[in-house]
Amino acid sequence: MAEGDANADLRNEYGFTDKQIAEFREAFAMFDRDGDGTVSTKELKDVFSNLGVELSDEEISDLVTQVDLDASGTMTLVEFCILMAKTGLVPDDPEAELRAVFNAFDEDKSNHISMKELQAIMLKLGEKLADDEVETIFKEAGCTSIDPETGELTMTFGNFKDIMKGTGH
Repeated sequence: MAEGDANADLRNEYGFTDKQIAEFREAFAMFDRDGDGTVSTKELKDVFSNLGVELSDEEISDLVTQVDLDASGTMTLVEFCILMAKTGLVPDDPEAELRAVFNAFDEDKSNHISMKELQAIMLKLGEKLADDEVETIFKEAGCTSIDPETGELTMTFGNFKDIMKGTGH
């Protein structure tokens, strides 16, 4: 399905706003870790975990079955949006949204985003950042935490929140 068709379906059939669709599309891109245009049950379990909701494999499978319009066992963007609405996880709390995005970036679940994690996510979003660009971002964000293993700067949730709100130091 073309992107315009998907947006029209989401607006007309499901009543989502363009802003909600854009937010869902961003979340979908982050959780579609292998970039195949679908979210697998494993990736979906990670989505809910990042949102602070722990579900069993059976519960995840049941959720997918409820919205799996094409019976593929995975979710397309449209199916993902329907699921987010059905589960009440349409984000309306900016702090919770930021925490979910931060958790998605924090792949090793260390409560810090490493420079490598940020580079990997940005590359997935289509933006290749050089090491010096990432270091500049971290310094402008006021990051002072150092990863003991790599010696690199790491970003806390507070730093991340400041960047996202445009108030980095």
